[in-house]
Amino acid sequence: MAGKNIKFGNRHGMAAVLLAIGTASPAMAQQAYFSFQGNFATTGDKEDFGINLSRSVGSGETLKFQTFSRNGGTNAAGEGIPANASGIDSVFELFDSGNFSRGFNDDQVTSSVFDSLLTWTQVNGTALNPNPLASGNYRLNLIEFGNNAIGPWTTDLVGPADAMTLSSVTPTGTATISSLTFGTTGVGANTANFNVASGTMTNAGTTTIKSGGLLNITGGTYNANNNVVLNGGKLLHTSGAFNLAAGKNLTASNSAQVSFTGGFSLANGGTVTIQSGSSISATDFVGAGFFGNGSLVVTGLGSSLSAAGTPSVNSSYGFNGFSGSLTVSDQAIATYNSNTLRFAFDNNPASTGTLIVNTQGKLNSNNISAATGSAGTGTITVNGSGSAITQAGASTLTLGGAGASTSVGTINIQSAGSFTTGTGAIAIQKTGTVNIAGGTFNANGDITLDGGKLLHTSGTFNLAAGKNLTASNGAQVGFTGGYIFENGSTFTIQSGSSLSATDYFAVGLNSTGTLVVTGLGSTFSSNTGAASFVPGIGPSTANMTVADQATATFNAGVDFGIGSPGNCTVNITTGGHVVYGQKPNADDDMHLGGATAAGASVITVNGSGSSLTGLGATTALIGGLTSTTTGTINLQSSGVYSTGTGTTTIQKTGTLNIAGGTFNANGDVTIDGGKLLHTSGTLNFAAGKNLTASNAAQVSYTGSFYVQNGGVFTIQSGSTLSATNDIGVARASGGGTLIVTGPGSSLNTNTVASTGNDIGLFGFSATVTIADQATANFGGAFLGLARSSTPGSMGTLNVTTGAQLTSNFLQLGSIAGGPGAGVVNVNGAGSKITLNGAFGMALGTGSVACSVNIQNGGTLQTGTGLTTIGPNGKIDNAGGTFTAAAVQNDGLFNSAATTSVGAVTGIGTTTVSGGTFNASLGVRQNAINLTSGGAMTIALSGGATGVSYTKALTITGTSKLELHDNDLIVDYTGGSTVYTSILDKVKLGLPLLGFGGTGKGITSAEVIAQGAGGVGLNGTMLGVIDGSTTGGQVTSLSGFTVANPTTSVLVKYTWRGDTNLDGVVNGSDYALADTGFSGGGTGWFYGDVNYDGTINGSDYALIDTGFSSQTGPLPEPAMLGLLGVGAGALLRRRRMA
Repeated sequence: MAGKNIKFGNRHGMAAVLLAIGTASPAMAQQAYFSFQGNFATTGDKEDFGINLSRSVGSGETLKFQTFSRNGGTNAAGEGIPANASGIDSVFELFDSGNFSRGFNDDQVTSSVFDSLLTWTQVNGTALNPNPLASGNYRLNLIEFGNNAIGPWTTDLVGPADAMTLSSVTPTGTATISSLTFGTTGVGANTANFNVASGTMTNAGTTTIKSGGLLNITGGTYNANNNVVLNGGKLLHTSGAFNLAAGKNLTASNSAQVSFTGGFSLANGGTVTIQSGSSISATDFVGAGFFGNGSLVVTGLGSSLSAAGTPSVNSSYGFNGFSGSLTVSDQAIATYNSNTLRFAFDNNPASTGTLIVNTQGKLNSNNISAATGSAGTGTITVNGSGSAITQAGASTLTLGGAGASTSVGTINIQSAGSFTTGTGAIAIQKTGTVNIAGGTFNANGDITLDGGKLLHTSGTFNLAAGKNLTASNGAQVGFTGGYIFENGSTFTIQSGSSLSATDYFAVGLNSTGTLVVTGLGSTFSSNTGAASFVPGIGPSTANMTVADQATATFNAGVDFGIGSPGNCTVNITTGGHVVYGQKPNADDDMHLGGATAAGASVITVNGSGSSLTGLGATTALIGGLTSTTTGTINLQSSGVYSTGTGTTTIQKTGTLNIAGGTFNANGDVTIDGGKLLHTSGTLNFAAGKNLTASNAAQVSYTGSFYVQNGGVFTIQSGSTLSATNDIGVARASGGGTLIVTGPGSSLNTNTVASTGNDIGLFGFSATVTIADQATANFGGAFLGLARSSTPGSMGTLNVTTGAQLTSNFLQLGSIAGGPGAGVVNVNGAGSKITLNGAFGMALGTGSVACSVNIQNGGTLQTGTGLTTIGPNGKIDNAGGTFTAAAVQNDGLFNSAATTSVGAVTGIGTTTVSGGTFNASLGVRQNAINLTSGGAMTIALSGGATGVSYTKALTITGTSKLELHDNDLIVDYTGGSTVYTSILDKVKLGLPLLGFGGTGKGITSAEVIAQGAGGVGLNGTMLGVIDGSTTGGQVTSLSGFTVANPTTSVLVKYTWRGDTNLDGVVNGSDYALADTGFSGGGTGWFYGDVNYDGTINGSDYALIDTGFSSQTGPLPEPAMLGLLGVGAGALLRRRRMA
């Protein structure tokens, strides 16, 4: 209808609203533009645009309203509008608030041009009027010509940005907006303000808010039924509603702003993207997936999200079966000041909440929770260097559901990303998992794992100073690689939970840390790799408790308290178990204490079922050599420490206390200056394992201490071994060796006489060696060697190189005739065995040979009791000193050095093959052998106890038997007389009367002295008779009964002329001499007192000497009174003869 100024009709078209921002030269005045597209679908459709002028606007400024429905072109937003023959023939008319027309246009140029242009000048219609237009509210009406044509339309609303505001868009009929683009051009700080203060604006198409554009929702409703794009513009909500249609997205770019008073929750299945420096904010919450699915993405440097929040408001992602996600990336920042940022917090299994922070994105929040209900999935991932989640203040973190929950709550900290919690509680519940996979988890609050998981495969886990971790109800804490915790923190693993590290685990590396593992099924383990530290290498304090059937396993070994200084307390109690050295590794041992600075490290194993165990060939090192840091292991109340098969070393500052517990040494034990102390309990050494105590070490045992199972125990270099009861070697099982050696080294027992110290029993072989100036004191008890009646029992005692041993009774060999064999060797100058009290020694009373060997200056001194040498016993003093109160020898008694005894009795053989053998009483043996210059001396006695007796007397070479004033019986019953041999030995022993004697053989110093200033008595002699030639008339010597007077050679110290050996010279003796003189007999008995084979005056002269010299009987006979009967006449007569 060209050529007409006004067009009427019902032309309708599609409607779409687009607000777009154009671009203007900096020199241009700032213009606001609103570019719409829409459609009239039904005749009578129209659109009313509410416009507010905040000031008057005149023709000197741009104010125009233009359509491009038919002709197309480029609109104010810079969008190309194609020509469209089906577009409406548009008509514009502007009304003021009083509904008066202030301008009208049908065709912008001629009547043939269907698009309208309403401005200050007008071709077809009425121009804007008055000029200027006053400030106020206006209504711009868009209709089709004749109001009866339908079709699409486009329009621009352009005016001064500081004056014009779009306040409403109101459709009539079925009119729709299909797009809206708005913004500003030119220079200025004003906006193209679309103020939705009331009513409803629905845009079926894309809403584009360009730079300078402002969609300001202050009370009305804006329905975005398609995507919303902010390209530098703003979307501000203070009240009213902003609705984004299902599946539609909002994208904010180029420093755009999206702001909500109250909260914002995306629930339309779409995505909100805040990028390239843009921001989204809310005074309360920001979330997605609350009543529908939704995703929120904040990305790019300068891009931000802010939820101011209040203490009672939470921001949520994923609820009621919907999915909600938040992604913060590429240096963007999201800040939640709301109470709790929640991900899948309800009980719907379909609820899914996801948080992804990556590529240097940062999220700051207060409380955070994920999947805390009975179902649902909440996942938080922070990934990449510079990416960070940080909680503020005393914020809390809650992950996973409790009890029977099937929810899944996961935090993934990856690839150098970081998660830093607040100082509030961190709760990882049953269905919660924290995965540290290359990132850093900074836990600033206490961590409680109630069945949940904290898993580290790489990266860093930091627990703030003084904060604690508690794992309960089957929770899992796992570290790939090593882990260190300290700074006053406590890890508690309880009620079936587990803590593990694939490498080392350090408690208190440079400060203080506490590890508690408690409860049945609770475990701790560190795997292969370096040894674990409890504590570590710096000034540190560590505490570790393993209790109530829990288990801690250090597979690669463990160092307890090696810091400088390092303090460590380990309590293994109520059935707890600590195991070290599961894997083969150079560091699979256990160290306790031993740092260079002061400190104390203590392991206490207490209670039945509690144990410390070293596996395989592991070693243990307790204490240090030069440090002041102590290392102590206490085994109490049935607690058990079982070592590996490697060496356990207790160094100078180390102590092992067995106080009611058990120490199982499965490997050698070396005590290098340290202490092994036992007050009660059990000490067990595995078969063949040894103990070595050096450098003033102490081994102290309350009760009976046993060396057995083939072990060798060495106490050396000033060390001590003591027991309150006996010390047994190979007493109960297996052989054993005990060595005490070195100056200051000692062995001490405090047993009483009724108990004993046994060496070799029940078929086992044992050796005890005391050497090199060491001492051994077996207290008041006996010392037994192979006392057992079991075949194969063997005990050897060596005291050598200046060592000294003190005991009570010494028993060698089996009792009651058994087959036990014992050997004692005392060897070397200063080496000495001393038997105290009223006890002596017994050996060889069983069926196997036993011997005592004294050599090279060694000494054996018995007590006042009897020394018994059984039939299979032998004492061989080959080069030392042997002293005994009394000896009963039924075996062999050999001396080649110095022997001092009381009486010697028995049916054995005494051999003196050198040195001196001093007997204070008589020696009575089946055989006496004196060879190689050996001298046997019977001390001055003169009575019955001084009488020696033998069945065989052998004296060779320069050997001698010194009788002093004692007698000798040689009983040759069953054999030939030995008279001549004995007489020859007597003559050899007396250098007088022309015998040519040398003082060897059988002698008496008293006879030799003969009163010439010596100790002897004048007129004494050794009288020798053969009972076979005297008819056995002499039946006693000095009161000692001669058992076989007719087959014995008798030697008596007596007066010359005491022919009948009754101790006096009297008439009886003269009568016997007369008988001999008359040819009635020979020898001493018949007056041959000078042993020249003839009885003559020389003999009578000697008899007279004896008679006149005697001062009393030797000993005094009962018939001494007869001496006065005719003595003078007898003497005169014999002198005359």
